[in-house]
Amino acid sequence: MLLLVLAALVGSGPPSGARAEAFRGIFEEHAPYAFRCLRRLGIAPGDADDVLQEVFLVVLRRHEEIEGPSLRPWIHGVCVRKASEFRRGLRRRRERVEGEVPEPASPSDAAMAADPEAQAQRSQSLQRLDRVLDDLPDAERAAFVLYEIEQLSLKEIAAALECPLSTAHSRLERARERVARAFSTAEGPTLARRLA
Repeated sequence: MLLLVLAALVGSGPPSGARAEAFRGIFEEHAPYAFRCLRRLGIAPGDADDVLQEVFLVVLRRHEEIEGPSLRPWIHGVCVRKASEFRRGLRRRRERVEGEVPEPASPSDAAMAADPEAQAQRSQSLQRLDRVLDDLPDAERAAFVLYEIEQLSLKEIAAALECPLSTAHSRLERARERVARAFSTAEGPTLARRLA
């Protein structure tokens, strides 16, 4: 993936060695996190690599403008915008994403493999969470995913979504209410964090 992103810039001149190394570090640190974020923002596994590449093309072009601690929330903002653009494109073309490939197993999944019943229950809960998140408006979904799953602060979310802090808070609260209703419990947001 990193080579694809760097190769895409050949037309604008190859990145210098120092710039390429700086980007490589950013990519290695933030790509897994950005991929997870894109998945929870509704991008199917089969499309996530393509959208992730779009995210990191933006990062490559602009990362030098962003200060260190602000980089992660800024990358989340790019993920939110690229995921939204991608989903709008799907709706415009009226395509349906079918036959999703299962997500790669995480280390905690290996422990669950010993208990097939727990694994099946977790899988069903994840599918349910994905359906609930799919029903949320984009702005609320982004606030919920960034806060409850990715555990960003409200201030970081407001920066990532380029909105006032009060707006980020109200979006998060509306999303929490909808998720809690869908899971018929006040534990909905906590459950979402545990499942992700």
